[in-house]
Amino acid sequence: MGRDLYNLQVIDKYKGKIWLTPEEAIELFSAWIELKPTDYRQYQYRADAKFKLGDFAGALDDLNIALSLDGTEHEGNLIQRAISLSRLKQYEEALAILNGIDEVICDVLGYIEIEDFHIEVDFLKEQLKDNTSKKYFF
Repeated sequence: MGRDLYNLQVIDKYKGKIWLTPEEAIELFSAWIELKPTDYRQYQYRADAKFKLGDFAGALDDLNIALSLDGTEHEGNLIQRAISLSRLKQYEEALAILNGIDEVICDVLGYIEIEDFHIEVDFLKEQLKDNTSKKYFF
């Protein structure tokens, strides 16, 4: 399968695993958000699914809600926030976020490889110089 799938641990008597496409994950996390609207993690999970579908504005909205509920900006969220901002052509904000991230921690935790991190930073710097490029790395 070429699509990203979510492996979720189902909290029921069987403790089984289910696999979801990003579209299914958005539907599930949206339902959980309706039940527990103050649980920041569900917004983070839904943001990840939206991000994988290329809905960068939607991912950014969910990341902002998660941040407002939790008050802590996790490295993975920062990476998604920066790349989402980049894809929305908000290059200065994206670069400011990436400049504040510890690239080694991101690599160790698996959020982004150091080489990819530098490619994205270089891309953003180039975009700030010349806003005509249509290509992007991720």
